[in-house]
Amino acid sequence: MKVIIGNPQVLNSSLEFNITPKVRYLAEELGLGRDGAAKVITRAPNVLGLSIENCIAPKVMYLEEELGLGRAGAVKVIIGRPSVLNMSVEDNIAPKVKFLAEEAGFGCENSPDTNASMLVSVASYSLAGRLVPRVRLLRKHGQAGRFAASGIGQLTNDTFCEKVGITMEENDAEVAACVREHAEKRLGPEGGAGAGGEGEVGGGGAGAGEIDG
Repeated sequence: MKVIIGNPQVLNSSLEFNITPKVRYLAEELGLGRDGAAKVITRAPNVLGLSIENCIAPKVMYLEEELGLGRAGAVKVIIGRPSVLNMSVEDNIAPKVKFLAEEAGFGCENSPDTNASMLVSVASYSLAGRLVPRVRLLRKHGQAGRFAASGIGQLTNDTFCEKVGITMEENDAEVAACVREHAEKRLGPEGGAGAGGEGEVGGGGAGAGEIDG
């Protein structure tokens, strides 16, 4: 029932040519097993509408090869946050991984376990609206490295401000600046669409701020 509510179009899908191949790929080829495949589909019903060749398999390859997670690490990520299969590697996942690994100093490129944990934790958070402004604020207040990668995204704005010792106004100002910079980067010097868009809206008020992109 959760699958139908989450993805009503599944009722129009062919069991033989659409649903069964996806379940078989997840359970057998990816190695999730029947229970693991069911868990992924229940939590992310839209997976049934994705192409194995053009969407799911390339995401798995990115996790295994580009991030160096191997099959076990890729499975850990997919089970931990199945919605990662719906996200764009180029516009969403890769920029976040690069920022956290190279600019935020989490050393993800040298640690597959850190990569998997980090990706599961931050894949649904806005880069410009949450991750970048928080890293900047921590550096500004001499607290760089205080939180693990997961903490950078998961804390609500209220909790983050309280722990860092800043006002919500300062937080919101930094978020606005980062969102503005990101928008300008996407538009480019001629006002056209530039590269690197994440397809997300900023981190917002006091909520958890999870927005899939």
